[in-house]
Amino acid sequence: MVKVECESCGTEGSVDELLMCDSCGHAYHCYCLVPPLPDVPRRSWRCAKCIAKVRLSQFSFVYRFCFSLVLYLTVYFVLVNLL
Repeated sequence: MVKVECESCGTEGSVDELLMCDSCGHAYHCYCLVPPLPDVPRRSWRCAKCIAKVRLSQFSFVYRFCFSLVLYLTVYFVLVNLL
């Protein structure tokens, strides 16, 4: 039986006892999560760290898009006023 360590509490457990993140592979006890899960999810599951990374990358995309739009409009209005 393969033993893995819970990222939250540090105790070892079998793969059957711990919930594995589908993105990074870290393992957690259901009761160590905040909020604790009553049982193992049937579908894919990601830990809070991986969810935060995805949200940050989505925010980063929106930020870059808005910055590019503002820069484009600024250059456009400067050029229009010069001509």
